[in-house]
Amino acid sequence: MQKLGIALFMVLLGLSSCSTEAKEAVKVKEYTVGCAHCNKAMRVEGVTECKPAVLIDGKPVLIVGSAIDMKKDNICSATRKCKMDGKVEGGEFKAGKTLEWINN
Repeated sequence: MQKLGIALFMVLLGLSSCSTEAKEAVKVKEYTVGCAHCNKAMRVEGVTECKPAVLIDGKPVLIVGSAIDMKKDNICSATRKCKMDGKVEGGEFKAGKTLEWINN
């Protein structure tokens, strides 16, 4: 009987340690991306060299943590649309792992 009680306790302990929270789904959205220095529509005050920016609610925000190559991805003097995940934190867009250019 004691072994049954111990086994039941172990099962209940195991069940209580399982996480019931669902992981937050990655939200991939379509954004306009351009150079925060060269492109007038994407210009961010204080930026003195080519850096990627994304339009959020019509305002350019610097992108950090992205694999965007300004010259290779052709966004230094033009804007492009892409699908990516991320969020705005501390006035910067913290890019996630997803980045897919839309042909334009």
